[in-house]
Amino acid sequence: MRKRTALILVGILAAALAVAAYFIRRDKQVVVIDPWEAVPADAFFIVDTDDFPELLTSITDPSGILSGLRGMDWAASLMQSASAIDSVTGGREVRELISNRRVVISFHMAAPGRPAPLGVMSTGTMLTARRLTSLCVQSGGVVEAKRDLGGTRTFTVSYGAGSVRKSFYIALTSGIMIISPQESLVTAALDNRNAGSDVRHQQGFASVVNAAGKDADNIFILFRNLPGFIRTFIDAERIPAISTAAIAGGGDLSITEGGLYISGFLSTAGAGTGADRMSEVTPAECGVQELLPRSTLSYHTVMRRASLAGETARDPASINATDLALILSPFTGQEVTEALITVGDGSERIRAFRMTDPRAAEKVLRERLVAKYRSMGLRENQFMASATEADGEESALYRLPFTGVASILSGAEKSKTKDDWVTFERSYMIFSGSPEALARVLRESDSENTLINDPGFREMEKSMPTKSSLLFWASGSIIGTLLSEYMTPEAGAALDYKALSGLNGVALSLNPSDRMLYTSVSVRHEPGEKQPGSVMADASTAAGAGREAAADNDTAALRLLWRAKLEAEPVIMPYLFTNHNTGATEIFIQDRNNNIYLISSSGTILWKASIRERIRGDIFMIDYYKNRKLQLLFAGRDYMHLIDRNGNYVDKYPVKMRSPASNTLAVFDYESNKEYRLFLAGEDRNIYVYDRSGSPVRGWNLFTARGKVTDPVSFFRVRGKDYLFVADDQAVYVLDRTGNIRVAHQEPLMKAAGSAVRLTWGDEQAVIFTSPDGSTVRLLFDGTVKRDSMAGLSAQHRADFADLDGDRMTDRVTLDRGSMSVVDINGRGLWTYTFGSEQLAGPYIFSMGTGERRIAVYETGKGVLHLTGRNGAAVAGFPRNAGPFFNIGRVTGNNSWNLIVSENENYLCIYELTGGSK
Repeated sequence: MRKRTALILVGILAAALAVAAYFIRRDKQVVVIDPWEAVPADAFFIVDTDDFPELLTSITDPSGILSGLRGMDWAASLMQSASAIDSVTGGREVRELISNRRVVISFHMAAPGRPAPLGVMSTGTMLTARRLTSLCVQSGGVVEAKRDLGGTRTFTVSYGAGSVRKSFYIALTSGIMIISPQESLVTAALDNRNAGSDVRHQQGFASVVNAAGKDADNIFILFRNLPGFIRTFIDAERIPAISTAAIAGGGDLSITEGGLYISGFLSTAGAGTGADRMSEVTPAECGVQELLPRSTLSYHTVMRRASLAGETARDPASINATDLALILSPFTGQEVTEALITVGDGSERIRAFRMTDPRAAEKVLRERLVAKYRSMGLRENQFMASATEADGEESALYRLPFTGVASILSGAEKSKTKDDWVTFERSYMIFSGSPEALARVLRESDSENTLINDPGFREMEKSMPTKSSLLFWASGSIIGTLLSEYMTPEAGAALDYKALSGLNGVALSLNPSDRMLYTSVSVRHEPGEKQPGSVMADASTAAGAGREAAADNDTAALRLLWRAKLEAEPVIMPYLFTNHNTGATEIFIQDRNNNIYLISSSGTILWKASIRERIRGDIFMIDYYKNRKLQLLFAGRDYMHLIDRNGNYVDKYPVKMRSPASNTLAVFDYESNKEYRLFLAGEDRNIYVYDRSGSPVRGWNLFTARGKVTDPVSFFRVRGKDYLFVADDQAVYVLDRTGNIRVAHQEPLMKAAGSAVRLTWGDEQAVIFTSPDGSTVRLLFDGTVKRDSMAGLSAQHRADFADLDGDRMTDRVTLDRGSMSVVDINGRGLWTYTFGSEQLAGPYIFSMGTGERRIAVYETGKGVLHLTGRNGAAVAGFPRNAGPFFNIGRVTGNNSWNLIVSENENYLCIYELTGGSK
C-alpha cells in the first residue's frame, strides 16, 4: 500500500512540475541549473530525464509493458498518474517548455516505512508567486501558505478534500523548482543546494552517473540507502545481501511496446562479495539455451567453475565425490548453469557444465562408476538407466553413489540442485536429483524443442550482450515465485502472479568493464499477435498426428511430421541451413510478400523478417566473420543480402549491385580460406565479382559478354588450375580468376538455355552441357570440343548430368516433350519415364548417400510432384499433389531423409521418406 501511495504521489508531483513550468517566460534567456545539485544524499532510487513528455508517452502506451501489467495495483496506479499528467501537460506551450527541461525524481525515506518522492526541475527564470498561485487555483489546488524557508520562497498547495486530500510543498530558488509531499524533503533539498553538495560525488556513484547516456532517460540505485525502504517487504535475512550487492548501479532506460531495457553499470566495493565476485570472470558466449527445454522456467549461468587439483583414489572402494570431480575436471569448461525446468506437473532443478570433450568425460566417468559399483557388489543395470530420445536413440543416465560432485566442480556449496544422476547431451554434462528431468532434457534437445527456438526468448536474446560473465533469465510464469523467495510472507501473498506471468521474461547480464560491471537488464513484453507459424505436432507425437492430418496425401513411404503456416505462399525452394551452435538443420524460405523465415527442424518459426525484393537463384552458407558462425547469402535483382541466424543483416548489407542482375548469384571459396568471391552478371552484360563484404574485387578485369547472361557462373578446378565458365545466349566463355580468357575453344559453342553445366567424371575431365539442338557437348580444357548428337529434341529441352548407375561415369538426364530419358556417357539409353503433361520443371537430382540418387520433376499445370530412383522407377508415394517448391535432405535426424515441400498455398510441410522405389 505504501509503494502504491508513493507512486501516486510521484504522479501528482510531476503534474505540479508541469503546471509550474507553464509560467516560465519564453521571451527570457533560460538559465540552465543542474537539478542534481538539490538531491539529498540519502536517495535510494533516482530517475533522470530530459524528455519528460516522451517518458510519459512510454508509460501510458496501451501496447507497452506497463499496460500488460496493469492487473497489478502499482502498474495501474502509475499508468493512471501518468495519464493525468499527460492530460495536464497536453497544451502546446506547456509541452514545448517541459520538453526542454531536465527533471530529476528521487526517492527517500521520510520516516520509517514511509518512502516519499522529491522532484527537481530546471526552470530557468524564477516564477512569480502571483502566477504560480493563479494556476494552482485554476487547476483545482488551494494555496494554503506562502512563506520564506531559509531565504527561499515556498508554497503549500493542497489538492482534493477529506481522506484523499494531498498537500505538496514547492520551493523556487536560483533557476530550479523543488516539489515534494514531504516538507522535510524540500528543506533537505534546499540545504543540499546551498551547501554545494552533490549526490553524484559519492564514492562509487560518480563513475556510474558519468557512464550513463547524456541524451537518454537514466535510472539509478544507491544500494547502501536501500535497507530503510526494502525492510517493509523483503525478508530480513535477505536485506544484507541485497544492500551489499553493489555500491551503485544505473544506466540508460528505454521503454518500448516490446518491453523495458536498462543498459549501464554497477560499481562495487572490491571486497569480493556481491557483484564483486564477477569482476575477475572472463565473459564468454553462453550456449546452454541450445540445450535447455523450451518450457524452462529459469536459469542462471556463470562463466567460472572451481579450480581443482589433487590425486584421486586408486582403490575403487575408496572413490568419493571429490575423486569423481577431479577426474571430470580436465574435460570441464568454464560455463556452469543451474536451471529450473518443468517435468510433468511440477518442476525440477538441473545443473549443466559445458564440456571441452564430453565423450572422453563420459568414458572416464563410466569406468570409475563401474569400478566403484562392482566394489559394492552391484551390476551396471543397477546404477544405469536409459532414456529414449526423439529420434529413437538411447542415452545413458548414471546414478551416482554419493552426492556433491556437481557442487565440487562448480565451487558452489549452497545450491538447491541435487546431483544424484548425471547424463551427457550435446556438449554438456547434466546433473539432477531426478532422472525424469534428465530424460526431459535429452528428449527436448534431440527434437530441437529448446529455448533458442522460442521466438519470445530469441527476441529477448537480441537485446542482451553476446558474451556475459553472468547471465540470468526467468520466464514470466516463474517470476512471482522467485520474487516471493526474497519477500516477507505478507508481501509475497500480495504479489499478482497472473499479471507477472504476462511477461515474456526477464534477463540480466553482467560483464567486467573498467573496474565496474557492465549491466544489461531486459524485461520483455510480447504485445500483439503470436508468431505466425503453427506446428502440426512436435517430434514426440508427430507420427500419429501427422497421419491423421494428411490422410489424403500419405502413403507408407511418406509420413507427415509437421507443417508450418506462412503469411503467404512460398516462392523459393526451401534451403537447408546448418545451425552453427548445435549442428541441427533448419529451413530457410521466402514467401510472396518478401518475408523470409527460419524454421527449426521441429517446425517452429524461429523468426520472420521482411526484405525488399524477391530472392533469385541459390542461397549460400558462409562464415563471414571467420569464427565458425554461419550466415545466409543470397541475391535478388538489385541487391545482395547477408542475413545472420537471428534474421539480422550483417555489416553493411544489403549491398546494391553495380548493375541489376541478369543471372543468379554464384559464390566460390577458391582456397577454402573463407575469402569468398561473389559472381553476378549485370544487365549491362558485364561480369561483376565482389568480395564477402560486397565490395568489387581488385584485380578482376571486368569481362563483358556478347549477349545476356542468365545462368550463374560456374567454377572448376582441374589439375591445379582454376576455370570460370560463363554462358550467354550467343556463346560460352572459359575464364581465369582475373577475368581473362583461359580456354580458347576450337569452334563456336552455345549452351542450351535449360542445360546445367557440370564437370565430367573419369580421366579425361571436361565441362559438359547440351547445345540448343540437343547434342551433348564436352569442352576439354585444351580447347578440344567433343559432341554426341541426340536426335528429336527441342530447343526447350532441359538437361542435367550425374553418375546415376554407380559406374563413376557421367550420365545424362533429359527432360523434353513430356518424358524424361537417361543415357550413359556412351549414349546408351538406360531408361525413360513418361509424364501426362509437357508442362514440366526439372530435372532436379538429389544425392541421398553413397551411390544413391533421386530425380524430381514437377508438373506445373497439374501441381504434381514426381520422384524417381536411379533406375527410373517411381519412389513409393509418388507422384503426389504438391506445391512447386521443395527440397530433400536430412532435417529431423541423421537416420532418415525428409521431403520439404510447399502445400495448400501457405503451408510448408515436412515428410519422412521411409520407403524406396516401387
